[in-house]
Amino acid sequence: MDWDDIRVFVEVAEARSLTLAARHTGLSQPTISRRLKSMEDAVGGSLFERYPNRIELTPLGKDLMEPALGMKSAALSLRRRAEVSTRARPQTVRVSTTMSVSQFLCQHLTELSQLAVRHGGELHIEPTRELLNFAFRQADLAVRLRSIPEHGPAKVRRIGRISTAVYGRRDLGAQCGVIGLTHNRPPPQPEWLDRYAEARKLRVVARLGEFFQRYAAIKSGLGVSLLPCFLGDADQSLERLGEVPRELDEDAFLLFHPEMSDLPPVRAVADGIAALFNRFAPVLCGDVQAVQPPA
Repeated sequence: MDWDDIRVFVEVAEARSLTLAARHTGLSQPTISRRLKSMEDAVGGSLFERYPNRIELTPLGKDLMEPALGMKSAALSLRRRAEVSTRARPQTVRVSTTMSVSQFLCQHLTELSQLAVRHGGELHIEPTRELLNFAFRQADLAVRLRSIPEHGPAKVRRIGRISTAVYGRRDLGAQCGVIGLTHNRPPPQPEWLDRYAEARKLRVVARLGEFFQRYAAIKSGLGVSLLPCFLGDADQSLERLGEVPRELDEDAFLLFHPEMSDLPPVRAVADGIAALFNRFAPVLCGDVQAVQPPA
């Protein structure tokens, strides 16, 4: 039996979706299907029941899941031990996070990078909304907002909170258009901003998905929109319009695979990220008095 087939079987079982499994592993759906068929041929039976919107393990699949998870854990442990023993090159510490959190981390990149280097590592930051796969070593650490993703064996640590508010250019005031969010963005921010515009009889002049697009559009004078408080409050050309809407606050969670947390550079970067969220908690939560204007 091919280990790669078993690895794909575990991934599909955890994701309950061929599409998600393909996304998490970086493999194509035909490759995923081919590997599942190869394993089903090897064990002599079906591993999954296919439904319109999901797949579920068959009784045979459930029986094989526990030893398959044990093999995955052993493979990851092997990789970890090899990396610890190999000191000739830096150990890559891959951090998967959202665009807004990556912006915050990059403001303190020197500190985080020095932590990684000091412990024999090299820091990589991957800004993406997808939770990259720990078992396939697509990521060693992940920072996610609002809710804890339910995927794979990960340890979870709540590290803080990020607030957003409406900002506009200081010289233009509040009576201009609203830059809305694209509706493929997760709730509740798109709906909240639409209600904000409607209540003030303001026109939605554009819809932009990412915060850095809205930041540039606000600076250009196009309109007002939501920004993370740590970004909007630090820019003296912008002003916050109204109170921080606490219903939009997002809890920040640090996720990591239990096997990878023993690696010194991974542990050092994880502790460094948690320390940054703790040190800058007032700034992240919109406490204007805590923001130091740039020199």
